[in-house]
Amino acid sequence: MGGSRVGRRPPGHDHPGAVRAHALGLLAAASHLRGNRAAGGETNQAALQLNTTLDAELGDEPESALWVGWSEILLDRSDAAVHHLSRAIDVAPGARSYFSLLHLLCTRSLAHRCAGRLAEASADCAEVLRLASGTQFRELHVAAEAMGRLLTVWSGTEEVEPAVVPYTPDLPASGWPGRLALSANAETLLALGDAAGCVAVAATAGLPELEPWAQVGWYELLTRATLAEGDRTQRRSGRSARTRWPSDSAGRAAVRWPRPRGPGAGAANPAAAAEAAAAAAETLTRVRMPLDAAQAHIVAARALVADGDPDRAVATLRLAEEIFDRCGAGLFTRQVNTERRRLLAGRSGGARRARRQGGSPTLTRRETQVAALVSEGLTNRQVAARLFVTQKTVEMHLSHVYAKMGVTNRAALVRHFHLGGLASAQSS
Repeated sequence: MGGSRVGRRPPGHDHPGAVRAHALGLLAAASHLRGNRAAGGETNQAALQLNTTLDAELGDEPESALWVGWSEILLDRSDAAVHHLSRAIDVAPGARSYFSLLHLLCTRSLAHRCAGRLAEASADCAEVLRLASGTQFRELHVAAEAMGRLLTVWSGTEEVEPAVVPYTPDLPASGWPGRLALSANAETLLALGDAAGCVAVAATAGLPELEPWAQVGWYELLTRATLAEGDRTQRRSGRSARTRWPSDSAGRAAVRWPRPRGPGAGAANPAAAAEAAAAAAETLTRVRMPLDAAQAHIVAARALVADGDPDRAVATLRLAEEIFDRCGAGLFTRQVNTERRRLLAGRSGGARRARRQGGSPTLTRRETQVAALVSEGLTNRQVAARLFVTQKTVEMHLSHVYAKMGVTNRAALVRHFHLGGLASAQSS
């Protein structure tokens, strides 16, 4: 911490800066939960006030950072939330502020989870359980236990049976620890393959009475659970696309994009479904919600398969697999890896049949342009400048070209591009 801000005032001294930060953070969180478009500006005010609060003041009133952190989580600013919550945790005087410290740790765990840092989130949950053990703060203990169990399942490090996940956490659903525990239990059951159990837990959440922010998350979860059950009507989850969300949370808006309704549904326009999912993944990546972005990539891949483009589907699944791996979500990494390899095996069989029949890989117009420019010796940056796209877009198209042509480097691509007659097709 900055040297000029360190130092402690006598206990009981008034701390107008810390109190004001607390009040502003609480107002910002409440405003955002109501769907107020001005919530972003209010959160900025709260964060600015907290940033100018001395460590000494914050150490005597560490809970001042709690609602600032919450308001930032609600706005998909998980990194900012972790920063402010960590500062308060660092200067909190330990046993003298157990209640505040437990709340801060539990909230920081959620911020880490939203940002895809599962190891850090698990460490915070473990610390809450250690500190809350034997105290009267049972609600925080239960919330941390539920979150820790979910993170264990997602990480794939331990086997967890669905039977150990309670449908209700025996806590008031009106408080945030109870809601957190309830949603964690629902997510855990779905991850363990108990979609019906997930739906049953959601039925106890009182969804119609929840704030818009909370409704979006719950209905998105119900959508995934309903699809996992194979319910093509999607009656329970249809509300997710209609939930009004007027606030400026790009991440919450992105999770509302419509999913194809079941294995055969969406077949009428799978290309549009793939495009919507890809757009959602891009937004979720931008606001640093990697786990949600990876889920969007998976849906995009499945829509691409339905659209007859297994090569792009394989590349998209690979993106999801890499994201899950970076986040430490071993369960999802293995699931996506299995799906990708199964699709890859099927595609390889189709490619072998095409070669026997004298066929050639089919590239999209943009993929052909990228392949042609690369075959001319241009770098990815030069290709991006020539096509007026980002370098990342070029890399994505190039990965699709590699997959379709069955090559792994630029030299092999050049040979294949010319020998396969694609160069002449491009120039014609």
